[in-house]
Amino acid sequence: MKKYVLSFLTMTMALSSGAAFAAETGELVKQNVKLTFEAPGVIQHDISAGADTFIAGVLLPNTNLATGSVKTNVTVNAIRVNFSGGESRVISPTLITAEFTGSGGDALKVGIPGSDGVDAGVLIRKGADDTSFEYKINSVGDQVITPGEYVVNVTAQAWND
Repeated sequence: MKKYVLSFLTMTMALSSGAAFAAETGELVKQNVKLTFEAPGVIQHDISAGADTFIAGVLLPNTNLATGSVKTNVTVNAIRVNFSGGESRVISPTLITAEFTGSGGDALKVGIPGSDGVDAGVLIRKGADDTSFEYKINSVGDQVITPGEYVVNVTAQAWND
């Protein structure tokens, strides 16, 4: 047993004395990098009416009723817009339309023109990647509009293809 204890002590001393010969040979240099993560596709979407009030009666085709503005936190090549809450239809690859019922019970037909259609919506492009886009909401076809309030709902989404 003494033999094993002596061997153990000898090994312990050899290992600890070896550590005494190790020394730092250079300066310790610390560096850091700041990494920032943003949420993908965060957008701001606003819609402004083309006038404070419109006059009920005959509404001519392509009357500008409102303008939408979309800003993103990342550069994209388009935004996708679609009507929400109304009966939405893709009329052509560059136009989506919908009907929204007013407070008097009658329908208002509106459309959003764009550059090309995708997923029951339309893409709004500027010709170059950007973070800010606008679109128009226009009347569709000849209509006779009764007095009342008509709420038009539009969704917008940042888009890259």
